[in-house]
Amino acid sequence: MSVERVPAKMKRKLIILTAGAALTFFTVVWLTGSILTAPVNQPVGNLPPDLNGRPVQFTSASGARLHGWLLPGREGAGAVILMHGVRANRLSMLDRARFLSDAGYSVMLFDFQSHGESTGERITVGHLENRDAQAAIDFLRAILPDEKIGVLGVSMVVPQLRWHHHH
Repeated sequence: MSVERVPAKMKRKLIILTAGAALTFFTVVWLTGSILTAPVNQPVGNLPPDLNGRPVQFTSASGARLHGWLLPGREGAGAVILMHGVRANRLSMLDRARFLSDAGYSVMLFDFQSHGESTGERITVGHLENRDAQAAIDFLRAILPDEKIGVLGVSMVVPQLRWHHHH
């Protein structure tokens, strides 16, 4: 049988098989995307007793109310904002917070939108989280206007932050 003479019945089967495979592929992609972008809100609990600090809340241009902790440090030592990775929360940054706090830095940990105790509809892997990162910087800058601020983040795309220099 030559290639040009594929029977109509076989062509139909091939088209149905191809359409079925494509539909299955797109369903898997959609489901995977839905699972990966679903919010991972969960109670974070209280600040561990070995850390000296207080809970903070602030709003973001992402539309979320962000929850976190602020650990005061030595005046003039600087401040560090810890930014957790995708599908995690501020608890994942506790070891870094302890290390930096012990070194005298003021430290702020917070939950990005749709993570931990912060509000949000979807994880956007950087798009809305970028606004949260900016809101965290602006919030800490308002509280500690004379401190230099650094950011330490893990596995989240957070491009183009605006830094305000006041010296």
